[in-house]
Amino acid sequence: MKKIFVYVDESGNTGFNLFDDNQPFFWTAALLSPVDLQVVGTAIHKQLTARLNMSELHGAALGIAGIKEIARELKDFLAEYGCGFVFCKFEKRYHAGTMIAQMLLDTDFNRAVSSMHDFIPLFRRMLTLNILAGLRLKDAKEFWDAYQRRDVGRFVRVLNNLQVRVYESSIDKRSKQLLLDAITWALDHPGDILRPFDRRWALPNVIALDLLLEGIQQFTKGNVEVVAFYHDEQKDFGKLLKESYEMGKNVTAHEDRMGLYKFQKVGTFRTGLEFLPSHSNIGIQIVDVVLWLVKWGADHPDQPMPEECQVLINYVYEKAINQAFTYEWLLERTLREYREVMKVSLTPEQEEMGKRFIADREAYRKRRMTSEGADD
Repeated sequence: MKKIFVYVDESGNTGFNLFDDNQPFFWTAALLSPVDLQVVGTAIHKQLTARLNMSELHGAALGIAGIKEIARELKDFLAEYGCGFVFCKFEKRYHAGTMIAQMLLDTDFNRAVSSMHDFIPLFRRMLTLNILAGLRLKDAKEFWDAYQRRDVGRFVRVLNNLQVRVYESSIDKRSKQLLLDAITWALDHPGDILRPFDRRWALPNVIALDLLLEGIQQFTKGNVEVVAFYHDEQKDFGKLLKESYEMGKNVTAHEDRMGLYKFQKVGTFRTGLEFLPSHSNIGIQIVDVVLWLVKWGADHPDQPMPEECQVLINYVYEKAINQAFTYEWLLERTLREYREVMKVSLTPEQEEMGKRFIADREAYRKRRMTSEGADD
């Protein structure tokens, strides 16, 4: 099997502050190389830093003008070895809303929610969109604070606001019924629905890393072994990132024909996560420059990029897999999958069988919702 070296960098404020108006997105990027860039990149690194009169390559310090000076050589170097990239764009405010949806739609805690609406991704995404449509920014902020402090009273206030907006919304009758049932149950059992604060799943860095690993699995297609995984040094959340990496590095997930998630063990990652300061690793410096340029392009869509930088970015995009954790991604994917489902033709027998199944599951949901005992 082929071997690759992975170099990872982050951009944007990290931690649990999801509502920084100046930095609404958190970015991560992985550079995938078939060779150790610390070995083969010594000469080009010395050449570029000497030209720039700098000791290391750092995107924020270089800016557009500095990257322009080295973009063509950097592109040629990356192309020589066939290096690729995985990017993840993470919308922090969106994360707060999805956490509310995650708690409300968890059938293990909310007896008004059927397993069908929890475990089938398309159904869950459709209901999540309706929840997000009913949230206001002040509600999301209040929930996030209540979640961190486990303030049940403030959580109830958020649920009451959401209940009113869902009731007054123009969403379809079935979705409204499901959501109002879920919210009513949550209001009756708020201490069960508002789980204790989980630093690992609340941290954007961790979720972004999981998406990065997923993207690397897609890039390698199971035919490559990761023999080194270098991450820019992380002072605050290194332990959480290492734990998450070990849990998710060799697990892949896909949706089967029924729309259910299936998990599979793989052997792509043969190494642990190692934190290194950027000044000591050429690969981390290169991915830092590339990520800064990608982020600059996303933040300034109306500003022309210098031709030299465009040459570099064109190569990067041709060799990249893009992951996203954003409202825009959720909406686009849900609409696309819904349209595909609606194209499927059913025979009268299949339609009748489907109606009986749905009626049976709905009857069970209602029995479960009105019972405090064990499931049937």
